[in-house]
This record gives sequence, C-alpha cells and structure tokens, in this order.
Amino acid sequence: KVRVDCSKGTYIRSIARDLGNQLNVLGCLQSLIRERSGSFALSDSYSIEELKNLELEGVLIGPAQALGLKEVSVEYEEAKKISQGQSLSKSEFFDKYLQANLNSDCGEPFFLFYKNRPVALVSTEDPQNLRPQVVLANAQEV
Repeated sequence: KVRVDCSKGTYIRSIARDLGNQLNVLGCLQSLIRERSGSFALSDSYSIEELKNLELEGVLIGPAQALGLKEVSVEYEEAKKISQGQSLSKSEFFDKYLQANLNSDCGEPFFLFYKNRPVALVSTEDPQNLRPQVVLANAQEV
C-alpha cells in the first residue's frame, strides 16, 4: 500500500509503472482513491446514503466556494444591470463595494450576489468595466 501527496498533473499510474520497472516487475494499480483535490477532501464528503438522510440546504456548497472565488453582495440597481447583461463601471463599483472585499487590481472573476443569491459570474478583465461572464438562473428573480 502506498500513499502519495502530490500536486495536480501528477500521474499516479505512471509512478506505479515506473516503480515496477525499477523493481524489474510489472507495476500497476489495484485501486486508486483520491483523498483530496484542491480544497475538497474525501473526509468532508458524504455518501449517497448519508445524503438521503440529510437536509441538503446545510450540506451543499455554493458556486463561489466550489470554485474558490469571491462573493460581492450588491444592491438592486447593480444586480438588475448585470442580470440584463449590461456592464458596470469598474471604478464606481470598486469605490462602492470592493474596498473591503477585493483589491481593485484584482483580475479574478467574482460572483455577484443579490439578496444572498448568486446572480452572475463577473469578469474583471476589461480595464474600465465589469461584465457578466455568466448570468445565472437566479437573475430572473431580480
């Protein structure tokens, strides 16, 4: 039995093959269990049977947490514009919302929330404006 802690891009089956070659035998895997991937750990997961007995509201994680992105809660005006595919002035938005939440030089996309619900994934690539990359179904409720 071998346990490997590795970064993404590591080919465990290749390590087994190479180990076998070094020992002059055929090396292969009998089983492979991924215990962790990024911020997700097997120890934090639930089996299907466990999920059947749980309240899913308290178990499921949101898209921002799943993707490791920031969330910014906004007021109706900004949520409505983004939900309709319109851009927002980056400088005005940063002045109003992001002083404490994001660095104004941030190039990472983030989730825009309205009333505790994700409305869109917002791109920060444009130097002047914030643009919706993906408008979510919750946007219909704005």
